[in-house]
Parts: sequence; C-alpha cells; structure tokens
Amino acid sequence: DIGIALRLPARNDDGSLRFALRVAFPRNDGSGGVRFVLPSRLVEVDTVFAMTVHKSQGSEFAHTALVLPDALNPVLTKELVYTGITRARDWFSLVESL
Repeated sequence: DIGIALRLPARNDDGSLRFALRVAFPRNDGSGGVRFVLPSRLVEVDTVFAMTVHKSQGSEFAHTALVLPDALNPVLTKELVYTGITRARDWFSLVESL
C-alpha cells in the first residue's frame, strides 16, 4: 500500500490544539474512503517523492508523470513507457527536456 504522512489537528485533554502524525491509506473496500494509521504501527516504510517505473509496477496512482531522458537510452523500451503510462488512473503527464 502507498500512504501519505499527514499532520492532523487533534485536541489535548485540556482542549488545547495539537497536531498528530498519521498515515493515510485508501480503503480497499470500494468505499473510496481513507483509513488513518499511527506511524508506529507500520513495520517497514520507504519514503518516496518519485519512483522508477520498475518500482511502480503493480501500483496505481490518480496522476503520474513519466520523465523522459535527454538522450536515447536502451533501457527506455516501449514496454517501459507502456507500464509508466498505465500506472495513471485519471491523469498522465509526459515530461521531456526542452
């Protein structure tokens, strides 16, 4: 699963405001809802801001961007591009150098 770490507002016992760290995951029950988990409940976590197409296989994201290299590369195959494009559920962006 892929989650997003968030600082959520919460109240202390005395009513004062504090922020609690939670990780939000999409529910897998088809409801479209979100479940929040304490970070201490997660056993192994990789923090990412971007990932390779290979690492993204088996995952789906609302929006993905595929960044093409500046020069021809034998690793960049039509299968790799197809996999990168099909990770997007709603929106896909293709990025190339100018």
